[in-house]
Order: sequence, then C-alpha cells, then structure tokens
Amino acid sequence: MDPILFGPRKGAPVAPLPLFGGSALAQLPFPGLPRCADRPGELAGEPAVYFPPLGNNASSATPPLLPGSIDAAREAGEWQLRQRRAVRLREQRALRWTMRRSANRLTKRKNVAKCGRCRYQESTVGLAVGEGGAYFTGVVRCGSVWECPVCMHTISSRRSEEVRETVARHRATGGGAYMLTLTLPHDAGDELRAMRKHVTKAWSKVQAGEPYKRVRERIGLVGTIRALEVTHGPNGWHPHLHILVLTKVKCEDRATGEIDAAGRAYVDFVYRRWADHVTRRNEITGKIYRAPTREHGVSFVVSHKDEYISKLGLADEVTRGSWKKAAEFGGYRTPLQILHDHSRTAYGTPENKRAAALWGEYADAMVGAKQLTWSRGLRKLYEMGEEQTDLEIVEAETEAPAVHYISADVWDGKLKWNMELQLRLLYAADCGGIPAVMAEIDVINGLSRVPF
Repeated sequence: MDPILFGPRKGAPVAPLPLFGGSALAQLPFPGLPRCADRPGELAGEPAVYFPPLGNNASSATPPLLPGSIDAAREAGEWQLRQRRAVRLREQRALRWTMRRSANRLTKRKNVAKCGRCRYQESTVGLAVGEGGAYFTGVVRCGSVWECPVCMHTISSRRSEEVRETVARHRATGGGAYMLTLTLPHDAGDELRAMRKHVTKAWSKVQAGEPYKRVRERIGLVGTIRALEVTHGPNGWHPHLHILVLTKVKCEDRATGEIDAAGRAYVDFVYRRWADHVTRRNEITGKIYRAPTREHGVSFVVSHKDEYISKLGLADEVTRGSWKKAAEFGGYRTPLQILHDHSRTAYGTPENKRAAALWGEYADAMVGAKQLTWSRGLRKLYEMGEEQTDLEIVEAETEAPAVHYISADVWDGKLKWNMELQLRLLYAADCGGIPAVMAEIDVINGLSRVPF
C-alpha cells in the first residue's frame, strides 16, 4: 500500500493504514472537513471510510478573497456545504461499492462481475461530475437491479421519480392511491425462483376475466404499479407483491379514513381469487401451498405521502440507514442486508459462507424478473413516455461530458482492481474539482504532491 496515498500530510509520521474501520483512522488530521470517526452518522453501525487530505492543490485554483468580505463569507459557506455533501456522498458511495465488490466476486454473470471495474473495449475512462456526484464514464455497468447495489440505486432512483410524478398527476385529478399487499404462506427450503414465478402468475390470474372487470369498474380502477419484493427469514425466502392501486375517486370515508364499501368489495374479490390461485400446484416444483388467511394474505390500505416508494422497493436503503440486525425485524433480512453481512464478515467464517450461499440462491432466482410492472395504458395516460430498460437507465446516467480522462494504462494497471483509489478520485472531484483530481492523478502516477 502506498504510504503517500494513505498517509497524513507532509511532515507527519507516515504509516500504512487500512481504508475501512479502525479508531486509528479517526485520529488522523483532516483540516477543513468533518473528521471521520468510527460512527459515520446516518449509516449507523457502518465503519467509517477515511480519505486523507487532498493537499493544497484543491484550493489553489482561485486567489484568496479579502477576509471579512461578503464574497468571502458566501464562498466559505458554499465551500462548507460542498465539503459536507462530499463527505456524505463518500460514505454512501463507499458502502455501495463495498457491497458491489462482494457481488462482483459472488456472481455467475459476467456483466455483474465486470461492473465498475472493466472499461469498454477501446474506450477511455472519463471522470464526470453530475447532480448526484462524480462518476466514471467508459466503465462497464451491468444494469442489474437485483444483484448490483450501485446499479440498483441508479435504477430505483429513476423509477421512484417516475412513480412520484405519476401519483402526483393522478392525485391532481382527485383520485385515490392505495397499497395492496399479497403474500404466500411458505416453508423453509421452498425454492425462491419457483415461488416468485408462482405469485406473479397468480396475480395475473386474479386480473383475468369478466368478474374482475366488473369489480374494477365498481372501484373506478385507473391502473396499477406492481412490485416484487423478496426477504429472507426464519421460514426461508418470502416473495410477496406490493401493488399501488390508483382509483378515479377515493375509496375511503372522509370522516373516519376507513375503506368504504366499494373498496372492501374489491379486497374481498381479490382475496378469494388470490387464495384460489396460489393454492394451485406449482408448475416448477409441483408443491401445493397453503391458503393465506384473510388477515395476513391480503392488505389494502391508504397510501399516504411517499409511503408507496418504500413499499415498492424504490427507497434508498443506504441513505435510510436500514442496516440493523435481522432480529430487530423479526428475523427477516432484505437481500442487500444479506450482501452487506457478507461484505463485513471475515472471509471463510460460517456467517460469511451462509450469506454467500443465500446471496447466490437469491441472485440465480431473480434472473429475468422485473422490478416494476405498470398496468397497460397507465404510463400513456399520465404522459410518462416509453419505459426504459434497467440498462438504459444506468447508461443514461453517464451521459454528462467528462472533465478528465484517465489513460487505459493507468486504469488497467492501477485503478481497475483498486476500489479505494477509485473512491479517492471521485471524492477529490466532489471536494475540490479538477485541481484536486489532478493532484490525485499525480500521486497515482508516482509524483509528489505540490507543497503549495
């Protein structure tokens, strides 16, 4: 490990230190920025990621302003906001990238294994700065919404914007929004791939035929947005559906907030159909599942504010800090929590092996599954345009012009396999712009920092 890259400022004792965790990191100087500690704020329970100072190059691009001037105060305030944002982005990015590194190693799919590491053939890697922070262009993106925490964040962010806009336009017409949840009783050892296909097929059967059309007209159904969610708990994998139901008029009593007669009739119909179809023999395994109870099998509630974003699986788990132990959630973990447990445990330990096995089973089972399914005509009704594929969404994110290019030799020889150096460059761009990036590139190429 290069002590110049990872040591403190010039003149201080230099000792190679790991990037992740450790109280020794918190004791190093970090002038002008919030000091990294073992507790990284929002990401409760996560190890802090320490990046040493960028050197004076980051601030040498513009001449100093007169002390006490309005411009100097304004610039100082803007600078502090920029640094705080950069620190926040650094922590979130480091967590996602650490988990992606685990996904790179565990996957059976080549595009996921190459994501964030390999550059496109005969392509120069660029460094661009967008609204969401700095990123690399010319690097392979897998576009996997199930396996890759980085691509998952990009895709979910874009889809959450679309859903929010759709719901806002719908509510502007006076319509109602409700969350329908459908679950399947299961046992430990039940195959995830067979179950997730079973529940999606059962929902398709619920919506088929003239009886559903009649109950749909009674409730004034405009359209639905269906999401598939998977968790793992004491009874194994638990696939279930969250369906955002949009109606022409609100289906709750204005005084009490309770679901009205039309809404209850809709739920009763859905439950009968759902119980009928999920108890039919699974086409893959031949298993016959138990019928869900009325209380736990179907839920239909008013969707307030942005609750639907979380229910549809579009909320950012990293910024929400949802990295608590599974015991605090009744023993259930999301797939990202499983991957996170793998990335933070020592290689080869029982916990690490268990997380790797679960993640592999999950990744294989979700191949070909859609994150969101819009009912026919809903996007056109609210002028949302053609739906992009997952890969199109992540590729669109890298359309900003690059502010610096990295040669193929430098990327392949020094950055491709070094996630920490990649993170340093992005953090430099977020903090100090091009001067800071150039300073880091010089260090990567073996040159000393300019001492002014």
